[in-house]
Amino acid sequence: MQLSQLFGTVLGKDLPNVFGSSGFPTFPLNTDGIDPSGTNVYIRNVNITNYDDAVAVKPAHNTNKIATCAQNITVEDCYVFNGVGMSIGSVPPRDSFACVRDVYFKNIVMDYPLKGIYLKTNPGQKGNGIIENIKYENFIMNTPVWWAIYIGPQQQHQPSGAGPGCMFYPLAPHCETQPRVPFRNITLENIQSVHGLLPPGIIRCNETAPCHEFTFNNVQMSGWWDWFGYGYITENIYGVSNNSYPEPGFMAEDGTVAKRTFRHDPKNVLQGLFFAVADYVINGFRLPKLQLPKFF
Repeated sequence: MQLSQLFGTVLGKDLPNVFGSSGFPTFPLNTDGIDPSGTNVYIRNVNITNYDDAVAVKPAHNTNKIATCAQNITVEDCYVFNGVGMSIGSVPPRDSFACVRDVYFKNIVMDYPLKGIYLKTNPGQKGNGIIENIKYENFIMNTPVWWAIYIGPQQQHQPSGAGPGCMFYPLAPHCETQPRVPFRNITLENIQSVHGLLPPGIIRCNETAPCHEFTFNNVQMSGWWDWFGYGYITENIYGVSNNSYPEPGFMAEDGTVAKRTFRHDPKNVLQGLFFAVADYVINGFRLPKLQLPKFF
């Protein structure tokens, strides 16, 4: 089955053993793998190679006749090579209320993803939306090329030039968060990322509309950044973290923030540089293969 046959909304369908590939890695954007928007969607046993979102759940609106919210969606038992995430969005505010809720990603293996876990809003000054009750469970991410975890405003510009343009945040500091589309009840459980080329992730909400009910359970991240004391970039997030490394820096409801600790002394830069390079040379960095491994 070709990817062109999978675009759009899939309602109540079981799509087993689908192979999708965009071919040689020319890194074209806007080549999403599967973009569901509807209710009661089940996607399983999919191999995807592409250079944009692997699966991106798009919002539905209360003006729709059938699905007024993209909800009750499960994606499981998938392999992704490259790709820009198992994603939600992007979700802009709308007068018709843009809605994504009750989405479950489970049992996902990703090699060299540009992003792994990706939840994204989009700009807008009118209307509202919601991204809530989202769970990611049992993920393995090998050598993320960009952010392993990114939750916040969409990074790229749209083809029209619109969008927040956050691709190089925080090096380019202008990256406005979206107060009209909050994230709520976001859970990551049993997540492993190794040999990340950037620090573990970005998790950002707007200071006028902080996000609540974030939970990290056994989210284990590793990479060179650990030797230098780098961790998550976290802003305006209330939540809890259990058995996760590094600590994401969520706020408790009383406003306190858990102390961030690192396995290594970030002051020893030379030692950190040596061990980081040795780790990649000996154990970690493998040039990606152009063919897609057939795991299913």
